[in-house]
This record gives sequence, structure tokens and C-alpha cells, in this order.
Amino acid sequence: MVVRQLPEQQNWSELHSRRAVRAELRRKHRKRNLTAFGIVTLMVLLTIALVTWGAVSGKKVSPGRRSANVKRNARATTTARQQATEPQSSPASAPSSQPVASQSPPAAPAAAAPAPAPPAAPAQVAPVEGSAIYPFTRDGSVGCGHWSSGSTDYPYFGAPRENGRLHGAIDIYPPGGKGTPVKAIKDGTVLQVIPAFYTRADGEVCCGILIDHGDFVAFYGEMMSPALLAVGQTVKAGQQIGAVSGTVQLHFEMYTPGTRARGNWYGSQPSNLEDPTQYMLDLMK
Repeated sequence: MVVRQLPEQQNWSELHSRRAVRAELRRKHRKRNLTAFGIVTLMVLLTIALVTWGAVSGKKVSPGRRSANVKRNARATTTARQQATEPQSSPASAPSSQPVASQSPPAAPAAAAPAPAPPAAPAQVAPVEGSAIYPFTRDGSVGCGHWSSGSTDYPYFGAPRENGRLHGAIDIYPPGGKGTPVKAIKDGTVLQVIPAFYTRADGEVCCGILIDHGDFVAFYGEMMSPALLAVGQTVKAGQQIGAVSGTVQLHFEMYTPGTRARGNWYGSQPSNLEDPTQYMLDLMK
């Protein structure tokens, strides 16, 4: 037996179904509004808490940062309202929230800064540190008063010595006295080593070294024994080649290029001997 509804009953069922659908939609709408309101309220409370914490801890928020925070909060509120009013989309059509990986190639590492160049080695240096405590020029040494008139111990080149011999060097008295390091004036090669160049009255034996510096040959005498260098050894400008002996002076002779050895001369000065006074004055300025 089939029961058929009257038209009035059909209309009533359709009306009741539409009312139920509208009621369900209103309930969902209110639920979304309450959710959005809760989110907004929570953000406002968090903002108030952060501001209060900043005031208590004594941290000042700059006007520019405060303005950025207000704008960020406003954008968050607007987004929350839009999400509450818009219908929810299906998972298949929802846009991905994952950031898109950049396809640009990695940046090349910055080139390392070039290392600073080492300081250039000096072309020539003074043989001892400091200014000489006594002049080694003729007029300066005679006039300084350290040596008596007629002394045979003046330090200048050509000063008189016993038996009519003339001084073939200049004597440099460094402020450091005995033990002062003696340095090579320029790059060069050792030509001759004289182990017993001079013997002091107290028995100290002083050595001497002849070095070819290219444009001249230099003899460094009255240094402490034993000698620090050997024949054929090369030296660099500023390299220590010895130390001042108990005579507290450096005996310095200069020879013309090509000289191969220093002879023990006691008469006239040899022809290859040169006056080193001006050269040393320029070097020890």
C-alpha cells in the first residue's frame, strides 16, 4: 500500500527542511564569528602583554618599530576576519603555505683580501745602534776634549799613531759599549776572517772580518772573538756579524771594489784604502 502525501504535507516538509538548513548555516556562522573574535582578542591581549613587559623592563620601543607592530597587528586582524567570513575551501584547492624554494644559484664566495706585502728589506744600515758618543771626524774628535793634545788614539781617519803610522780607519764608539751588536752595512760575502786582529793589554784577543759589499769592501775590526762568520758566507744588510769587544769601539775600514784581502800594513796607507768618514756620517744620521 503506497501512502501519498497531500500537497499541504509536502509543502510543510520542504519548509521544515529549508528552516533546518538555514538554522545550521546560522550556527556555523556564529561559530566562525566566535572563533575570529577569539583570535582577535588573543592577539590584542598578547600585544598589551608585550607592551606592558617592555615598559616594566625599561626597554623603549622606537616610534618606527611601534608603527610596524601596529600595522602588523592590523593586517593580522584583517586576515582573521577574512578567514572567518570566507567559506572553507577543500584540501585539494587550498593554496600551499610552504615557501617556494629559490631557483637562483648560490652566491659565489667573496674573494679573500690579498695579504699585505712584507716590508722591504733595508738597502743599507748603520753598523751599530745609536749615535756615536764621540765624534769620529778630525775636528770633532780633537775639539771634544776626550783625548789630550798630541794623543795617538784619536778616532779619525789618518790620525797619527806610533812610529809615524797613520790611522787607516775610523773608530766608532756606540752608546752600548762592550757587547754592542755589529751589523753588516749591506748585503755581501765574507772574503777574509782575521781571528787575532788586535790584542788588548788585558789579554783580550779581538777579531776582524773583511766583507765584499759590491761597490766597496769593508773591514769590521776589534770585535769579540771568536768570529761569528766564515769565509764564503753571505750576509744580509742588518745581519749581526759580531759584537764590540772590550775596546768599546768598532774599527771600520773601507777599501775599493776588487780588494780580496786586508794586509797587515804598518807603513804608508795602501792605495786601495779609502776614507769612510763621510759615508759613515751619512749612514748614521
